[in-house]
Amino acid sequence: MHMAKGSAGATRKVLSHLKYIGFRSRELDFDRDTKGLFDEKSDQASLKKFYKSIENEPGLRHSSTVKIHKMIISLKQEDYETYGKDFKEIARYALKGLEERKGMKLEWVGAVHLKEGHPHVHLAIKSIGQDLTNGSNKRLYIDKEDIDFLRNEIDRYTGRDQYLERNNALENDRMDMGLLKELSNTMDRLIKEGERDTHQAKNMADRQAKRQAERDKYDRER
Repeated sequence: MHMAKGSAGATRKVLSHLKYIGFRSRELDFDRDTKGLFDEKSDQASLKKFYKSIENEPGLRHSSTVKIHKMIISLKQEDYETYGKDFKEIARYALKGLEERKGMKLEWVGAVHLKEGHPHVHLAIKSIGQDLTNGSNKRLYIDKEDIDFLRNEIDRYTGRDQYLERNNALENDRMDMGLLKELSNTMDRLIKEGERDTHQAKNMADRQAKRQAERDKYDRER
């Protein structure tokens, strides 16, 4: 197989990236069993097989062609522990949804990095897949709407969407309580002002009645 020099160089960058995410030193990881790659079906995916599928793909031979889409799914340490979901299964679920959204079978590998304080998973997705309707090759494009879709899929799978809904409900409850408290304070102020006005009006009426009684008595005595 002949490959242009520029294309070979671009493809070697893919190999370097795959080696980096899958087999780099992870002395900072708190789980030492995360080396290697996984894919849709296996926890021990073959780097060589995935790399060769890119190297031998006719549609990816041009040096300027995007060979893979690189993606990272990351969670905060406390979120990762709270949701209790394995990153491999999160990735498989999300990318299955992306396949259905795009109408194509995707080829990809991933690598879990359980770095303390910042657990995440690297994904490398081949930029050409197979059309689910006719099996023909189809180029994969990923845009902002796809990223939003994946984020929502991950939130749904981990249950984070329910967590956010609960938090939003609590925030709304706090807002409602704050509003009710403000309304209550306003009503108390109006009532007090009304009571004060009523008291002042009564005192004024009493003074007027007293003055009138004094005038009537004065008139009778004359």
